[in-house]
Amino acid sequence: MFENFDLTSDNDALTATTNGTGNALGAINYGYGSVLELQVTNTGNSSDALTISTVGGGVGVFSHANGAAGVHAIGNPGIYVEARGLPYMAGIFDGNVDISDACTAAAFYETSDARFKSDVRPIENALESALELRGVTYEMNNDRGTTTDAPARDIGFIAQEVRSVLPEVVYQKNDGFLSVSYTRIVPILIEALKEQQIQIEMLEERLARLEGFVR
Repeated sequence: MFENFDLTSDNDALTATTNGTGNALGAINYGYGSVLELQVTNTGNSSDALTISTVGGGVGVFSHANGAAGVHAIGNPGIYVEARGLPYMAGIFDGNVDISDACTAAAFYETSDARFKSDVRPIENALESALELRGVTYEMNNDRGTTTDAPARDIGFIAQEVRSVLPEVVYQKNDGFLSVSYTRIVPILIEALKEQQIQIEMLEERLARLEGFVR
């Protein structure tokens, strides 16, 4: 096991390779206490501080954290992960992921397979719930991580107000702050639209009958 060592080099400071099933850096697999298990710093202009490559089905970085950051990276980008070809995945997160700044992706998919669900029931009084929601415009406080390229004003909901109407779509984090799952509001809006369409069709039918009497 490595202990209290420093490496300085113009090229690779440390190279670890394994051809079997073990960890290439098995000696620094887990960290305990308040001590950094592995810290890599690169002061170059364009080189990567740490590059990990796997061939086959191995995991590039496996982090098990309990109350602390499993991986803490500072850079631009801080972490770059590439998965080449299907069915490989660039990352797997088993647990909650908290992103304090903007997040951009080609697409987001939420688990929705019927085989994962039970006691499925229709949404009732969707129109009533939708009418109780209040959309607002606002400015995000800087101490909550406003991005430099964020618009001057944003649009959305107030989580406390949403929780009083749809508590299922509001999540309280460990720090006590509330978050809203906007995608979970979509089923409410769809069912509300259906309810409203039924009302419109009933009114159209009633109007047609009244017009028939007038003629």
